[in-house]
Amino acid sequence: MVSDGVSIKDSCVASVGKTVSDGVTVKGFFEVEHRRNGVLIARGVHRNIVVSAGKAGIASRINGSGAEAAFTYLAIGTGSTGALPAQTALVAEISTGGGERAAATCTRVTTTTTNDTAQFYKIWTFSAGFTVAEAGVFNDASAGTMLARALIGPYTVISGDTLALTYKVVTA
Repeated sequence: MVSDGVSIKDSCVASVGKTVSDGVTVKGFFEVEHRRNGVLIARGVHRNIVVSAGKAGIASRINGSGAEAAFTYLAIGTGSTGALPAQTALVAEISTGGGERAAATCTRVTTTTTNDTAQFYKIWTFSAGFTVAEAGVFNDASAGTMLARALIGPYTVISGDTLALTYKVVTA
């Protein structure tokens, strides 16, 4: 089964016999804007899956017991294979023509509760053409652990086009 989020649930039985529960859900999605000559030509919102290695990375980052670096890099690719929990990389990551993996501008924003959303933002300007069909979040500039992956688009970019990608991880 493919899931688009991670749920962490903590419950206990109160002294009066009632169960008290506080669950945390982590969900992410990619927002994409494709521009040509400064004009918006396509926009989309795409749900992701948090992959198995990403779930382990989240656990490591929560209590510092693992060696995971922060997830601060965005990557795009041309692969069209569906997202699966066991994946550890994009199917066909772009590494040339202006579409290389890059550090994102990382901030926290408010969705429901103050600072409950981690946001990653990057604009690519292309010097070659591609059909961008996948996106992922990583913790290294060239290798590292993948947190999440999604099929996006496809967005057919040519030299001079820009693709703005915003990835949001919302805790609720």
